[in-house]
Amino acid sequence: MLAEADRRAYRFSRGKIRRCHVEPVIRVTKGQLAYEWQHLLRKLARRSPALYRRWRVEKAPTPHPLFAQCAGAVESWERFAV
Repeated sequence: MLAEADRRAYRFSRGKIRRCHVEPVIRVTKGQLAYEWQHLLRKLARRSPALYRRWRVEKAPTPHPLFAQCAGAVESWERFAV
């Protein structure tokens, strides 16, 4: 961030910028991840058949490290929970 600020010639107090030592983690159920993946595949099938054919064989992609998987079903707040 500092390098980009320098590149853009921003002026701010560099002392206010520091590294975050703890990575934030968002807990997400395995059921919700599966639901989101299937939702994405349905959208790809309609909007981009080539991408759909490429990704449909992927059963469970690895989530970004920001997410911590835990046991559980689709979240109750999901509009179209199955």
